[in-house]
Amino acid sequence: MSITRIFRGTAMDLEQERKFEQVLEQRCWRYFLPIGISIILFEIYNIIYALHYTDFRLDTRASRVYMVFYLILLTVTVAAIVLRNAISGRRGKEGKSRLCLRIYQVYGLILLFWSACVTVYDQRVSDNLNVYMGAALAIAVLVYMEPLFSVCGFLLAEALLLTAMPYFQPGGMLEHYGTYINSVVLAVIASAISIYRYSTVRSDFQKQELIARQNREILRKSEELNYVANHDALTGLWNRRFLEICLSDQCYGEKRQETAVLMIDIDYFKQYNDTYGHLQGDECLRRVASALNLVVSKGRLFRYGGEEFLCVVPEFGEKQARKLGEEFCRSIERLGIPAADPEKNVTVSVGMAVGTIGEREEFEALLEKADEALYQAKNSGRNRVV
Repeated sequence: MSITRIFRGTAMDLEQERKFEQVLEQRCWRYFLPIGISIILFEIYNIIYALHYTDFRLDTRASRVYMVFYLILLTVTVAAIVLRNAISGRRGKEGKSRLCLRIYQVYGLILLFWSACVTVYDQRVSDNLNVYMGAALAIAVLVYMEPLFSVCGFLLAEALLLTAMPYFQPGGMLEHYGTYINSVVLAVIASAISIYRYSTVRSDFQKQELIARQNREILRKSEELNYVANHDALTGLWNRRFLEICLSDQCYGEKRQETAVLMIDIDYFKQYNDTYGHLQGDECLRRVASALNLVVSKGRLFRYGGEEFLCVVPEFGEKQARKLGEEFCRSIERLGIPAADPEKNVTVSVGMAVGTIGEREEFEALLEKADEALYQAKNSGRNRVV
């Protein structure tokens, strides 16, 4: 296993990395602004206090050194907040989250080294590690950094501390042995916390992405199965299974409504199949279904079986239904599909019935009337509405 894999975890594609950076940036900003403002206020207080304590003279070396520390941290904090807001406010700038995240990370390292320098200078009068400890733990907990990045930062800060402290501590190193041990332990703990926090967030994000991807796949397959279950495979029209669902939702119930039922049948389709073959017959069915579907602007069109189609239109009167049936006939004739008789084109006959329905039995009675009307249309010459 590579070092990168150990530190970064499972690899993600570019889009996932961008989303993950957005998550980290939002989490960091949630704490960065209030903490940054607190640091600014605290450094302003320290500056005012130092000036007041020395009567604005800063006549000691220590007061001047601390004043420089205060001004550096104040300037860096203000600059980080302003820069982050400037980058975040740009529209359409790709990689904004990454740039903002880098600002937090660089600021965290600056704060870490700043605290190490302050702690080193404090060794003149005290061997406590409070400033360094507070900054290191806060950075480990609140700033999400890639493990390799954070480990290098903590190691370099600790190296600076171990190298510089002997020059400022009174007495030998043995007198401050505990301070060195504590600083090393602190660096190790802070590094471990930083690695754990980053790895945990990354792992949780990957799990959420996996769940989201699985949910999308389930939804896609569910939609495909739903389509297959409710549509005719050959023509793409609604099938008879969906007819019952549609009627239950729209036609059955206390609200009775006038409904038109049109049964459409392709004329001489058996002869067409015998003449041109079933493959050509299937193509004819597809073309006829497509043309009929284009005519339907209200209601639903179903493949009822074989060469028969059914159109159910709620809130349609007899005049409107007849007009629709005639448009069905004209649209199929205009296709110009050669019939079994080469001198003629494929046509359809339409049986139409209109009535008020509110339950299954009434619809079945209306359907039977439409079927009888279709039979009459066939017997009276075809290519017509009865």
